[in-house]
Amino acid sequence: KKIISSLEDNIDVIRTKSNRLKEEIQRRIQECAEQLNNKTDSIRAKQQRVEELQNEIDSIRSSTQKSTEKEKELKIKIDQYRDQASQEIEKIDEVEEEKKAEVSKLQQHISLMASLSGIKWDYDCVESIAGEVEVRSKGKHVRFEIDPDEHSSYEIANTLWGLISG
Repeated sequence: KKIISSLEDNIDVIRTKSNRLKEEIQRRIQECAEQLNNKTDSIRAKQQRVEELQNEIDSIRSSTQKSTEKEKELKIKIDQYRDQASQEIEKIDEVEEEKKAEVSKLQQHISLMASLSGIKWDYDCVESIAGEVEVRSKGKHVRFEIDPDEHSSYEIANTLWGLISG
């Protein structure tokens, strides 16, 4: 009986230790399960953030590609506009040279007319036709000023011829 009692006591001790071990194991399993859930949630959050970042990267790449294409298009347009501007400048230079030659001819023509007519024009007088006529037959200079709003072209020409002839 003693042995049985001793065995029963040992069984009770073993049962108690076994129950404690079981509880400890269950507690540790529970802790590990909670840690696993926390880690899983953390991993999910990180995976979601990675997906967001990947979408942002894709968006930036797309935007960068569009910007690069736009830049190429703009560079082509800039080159075209430069060519057009260069051609226009050449045309302007040509016209300017033609006008300079024309002005030179007009100056010679005006100088010849002034020499023949004896009229020295007053180019500073903008609102009227003004100047000075050399009347050679009388050896004098006559100053004139004609308002073009009050006289017709015919009257102006007759007045000037009258002054020239003296």
